[in-house]
Amino acid sequence: MANTEYLTQINALQDRTARYYMAMAQAGQLALKGTVDIDRTIRAQVAGNAREVAKHAKSIMSAKDLKTVGQLHADFLRNGADKLAADTRDVMELARTRAREAAEPLLQKAG
Repeated sequence: MANTEYLTQINALQDRTARYYMAMAQAGQLALKGTVDIDRTIRAQVAGNAREVAKHAKSIMSAKDLKTVGQLHADFLRNGADKLAADTRDVMELARTRAREAAEPLLQKAG
C-alpha cells in the first residue's frame, strides 16, 4: 500500500512539474511578444520624432528673423517635452500590460 501511495505522489509531482514548465514556456512566449510590441512602439515614436525634427529644421531655415527662430525653437522644445512625457507613459503602460500578461500563466499555476 505504501508503494502505491508513493507512486501516486510521484505521478502528481510529475504532473505539477509538467504544468509548471508549460506555464513557463507560455510566459516566455508572451514576454517575447511583449518585448517585440514595445520595440515596435519605441521605433514608431523615434520615427515620428525624426519627422518632427526635420519639420522643425525646415521651419527654422525659413524663419525671417532671429526672434522667430527663438520662438520656433522654444515651441519645439516645449512640445517635445510634452511628447516625450506622453511617449514615456505609453511605453510604460504597454510594458506593465505585457508584463502582467506574461506573468499570468505562472500566477495561474501558482494559485
